[in-house]
Amino acid sequence: MSTVANRFEGIYAALCNSVEIAKLAREHGNANVLCLGAGFTASGLAKDIVKQFLETEFSKESRHKKRLDKLSNITSRKKKTKTYNEDEISKFAKMAGQCGMRTANSNHCT
Repeated sequence: MSTVANRFEGIYAALCNSVEIAKLAREHGNANVLCLGAGFTASGLAKDIVKQFLETEFSKESRHKKRLDKLSNITSRKKKTKTYNEDEISKFAKMAGQCGMRTANSNHCT
């Protein structure tokens, strides 16, 4: 999910599997989208990760800014965010189900 999200301008998604990773993603990487692996993250841990992610701010240290500037130069070709209607979302969900991925309406793999 984070790989796809990061293709869009202004999105800095981080896949976080611990509280510490969530903190570092915000502090060092200025992440603004949190991705969690539903099948790999217990609900209690997920809540702690979300809490840490929301409570942590970007550090604004020069070394972190420089790193983000370098990444920005590399990724300047990001596409603009597109909005999808319900029909398109349904098609995506159906495709996800067909290839064995979890969908938002399902707690199990198909």
